[in-house]
This record gives sequence, structure tokens and C-alpha cells, in this order.
Amino acid sequence: MAEKQNYKWVPVITDYCIGCGKCVDACPHQCIKPIWDFATLVTPETCTSGGACGEVGDCIPVCEDDAIHMGWEKVEGGAETGKWTDHPPKPVRKGLWAVIKGLFGESSMLPEYKSTTEGREEQ
Repeated sequence: MAEKQNYKWVPVITDYCIGCGKCVDACPHQCIKPIWDFATLVTPETCTSGGACGEVGDCIPVCEDDAIHMGWEKVEGGAETGKWTDHPPKPVRKGLWAVIKGLFGESSMLPEYKSTTEGREEQ
């Protein structure tokens, strides 16, 4: 049996899901089920995305609302199916700072990013 790992490359279903069921029908392994009229990844450990289903799986191309994307999620289980890693993925920066870094890279011209709460005393 393969060693247990923590993170798996799986479809992540967002709040944009309208419950059309196309991804449920497209999933060959029945990993996605409708729960309360919305698609839910119920058995991530058996999902083969990143493996037999290809890099993005069969569920993503059929979603017309862009409600599903691939991402690293913490999942219990062995590495028999799909794509796994034993270390946490790098966090994805979002917002204006990410756009600026994307335009200029790790330029020395950019100021050092500091949290607005850093160095404040607790009261």
C-alpha cells in the first residue's frame, strides 16, 4: 500500500454552482454528487483528476458557470489514485498586491510588504 499523504489535486466546487448536474453526470467515478441541489465532492479520495481523468478531470470542461477549478485540498487516504503531495501547497496571493508582483516580479524597486496589524500592541 502506498504511503498516506496529505494533499490531493481535486476539483474544488465554488459558490458559483447553480446545481445543473452536468459535472455529476460527467464524473466517471461518481465522486461528485448533488447535495441540497448543489454539486459536492463527496469522495475526494477516489477522484482520479491529475491521473486517469487527466490534469483537470472530466467535470471541469462541462461546467458552463466556471464553478469548478482544480486545487490542492487536504484529503485522508493513500496515493493509489490521482495526484498527491505530502507538503502544503504554496498559498496563492490574491488582490492588488498579487497583480503588482505579477507585473514587476520580485523587483528590488517594490517596497517590502508589511501587514497593517504588525507591531501593534494588544489592548
